[in-house]
Amino acid sequence: MGAGEPFRWAPAFEALDVPLLVACGDADPLVRPADAQRCFEASGSRDKQLVVFDPFEHQVHWGHVDLILGRLAPAVVWPVLTSWMAAR
Repeated sequence: MGAGEPFRWAPAFEALDVPLLVACGDADPLVRPADAQRCFEASGSRDKQLVVFDPFEHQVHWGHVDLILGRLAPAVVWPVLTSWMAAR
């Protein structure tokens, strides 16, 4: 849902059964953890994983761009992403 409007492709998204990794930062103002959780729950995929990068498990607070370009991204985020993809 964007700006309170229904997600027009929701039925197609819910019907997909492809591997899905939903990743977000705990301090991301664009994709808030609650939004990522809703995406994860709406997915019809049997192989899905939600990762919320946070300071408790991942050293620091993570914003939107931090996940890819942040100082710690190569050591913390990238291995999670590459490991998930390599497993599939």
